[in-house]
Amino acid sequence: MNFLPPVSQSKVNVIALIIMYAVLGVVGSAYSVIVIGACLYTLARLPYNLNLIQVPPAYKIISVLGLLYYVSGALIVMRNTGDAKLLVERLPFLFFLPVLMQLSLTDGFELARALKKGCLLAGIAIGAWLLVNFYNGGGRASGGSGNPGPFATTCVFVASVNFAAFFEESNSKRNLFLLSGVLALAGIMASGMRLFLPILFLAPLVFAIVYRKSLFGDKSRYKIVLFLVGATIAIFITLFFFSDRFVQLYQNIQASGFAPNASTSLGHRIAMWTCAAETLPQNWLLGLGLQDSMSFMKTCSLNLMGRGIAYSHFHNFAVTALMQGGIIELFAVSLLVFVPIIYVVRVFLTQIIDDTRRFALCVWTFMFSAFLMQGLINSLFGHDIHDTLFIHSICVLVAIIFGPREENENKNG
Repeated sequence: MNFLPPVSQSKVNVIALIIMYAVLGVVGSAYSVIVIGACLYTLARLPYNLNLIQVPPAYKIISVLGLLYYVSGALIVMRNTGDAKLLVERLPFLFFLPVLMQLSLTDGFELARALKKGCLLAGIAIGAWLLVNFYNGGGRASGGSGNPGPFATTCVFVASVNFAAFFEESNSKRNLFLLSGVLALAGIMASGMRLFLPILFLAPLVFAIVYRKSLFGDKSRYKIVLFLVGATIAIFITLFFFSDRFVQLYQNIQASGFAPNASTSLGHRIAMWTCAAETLPQNWLLGLGLQDSMSFMKTCSLNLMGRGIAYSHFHNFAVTALMQGGIIELFAVSLLVFVPIIYVVRVFLTQIIDDTRRFALCVWTFMFSAFLMQGLINSLFGHDIHDTLFIHSICVLVAIIFGPREENENKNG
């Protein structure tokens, strides 16, 4: 009897990575289902992988941070049994170690190349989705998620991967990466997410710093020209969506200033922050819990502006954390976000970085920038796409930067 030859775990990782990121942005919560399925697979393989590979310190740190975030959620549930769904929603944050150990079976260069291929396809898929949306007279782009916020975050990630691949010195698919990156940039613009404007302005500076050696040679000047032309086209085509959002903001400020207002998104945010300021002095230590904080928001906003609003978050990660779980929750969230940033910056400043790690650090910069901007005036965690993208993308980038691998210093995807 003939059997199919066994597929190595390295190939499994590569194929899964390409598929996972190729659909990012256009399949909505199906992406989260794929990531969770991959997490369960890595959990089943964890005992084998622990025997094969010594756990690097960075893996331990990331895993402990995920565990602390889950424990913080469990403490909220202990005080508020109606918030038991947090125990399920935060389960993916316990999978950092299994996913990292599985990814470490693949060389870092191969992981980076698979991520580039997946995001190359993702950018093209996002472009196709935008065309269909425009043709049907759709408004702000929201992708498969139906929500402009998570869609824009995924577009930032996809664009950063493609543009970083484009700027690498010897990449045979350079122009395809540029096209895919431009389409993802168009997705950011079409989403109308004003909070990403600083990232758009800082992007050229980041690329200039990270890829300075390859950008300023005589043979590489055309890269800058192509990048600027492509970005200009994407911005010009989708400028209406972005500019319209700023016009709306200006009109909102003219209409009611910075006062609570039931008819505008800005007014909603002011109302939520005003309500939080009223109760946090008494509840800063333990918070109110998820359901109780939503109930408080609804009652307070009703008294404040005649209309009750009840979002699952307070449109700021610090306020949301304090309202739901107090200082303990804020501490857990802050550690999960800022410790990896500090750790990677330290590596960038103290170690010699090869091409593959430089690529990962560049993408890392944009990914964390996107999540931090979302956290400032929107939600950081608590959305399935945000959570799974944060978890899995961190694992991929950490495995590329810190994982055991063959040295492929001069290779490019």
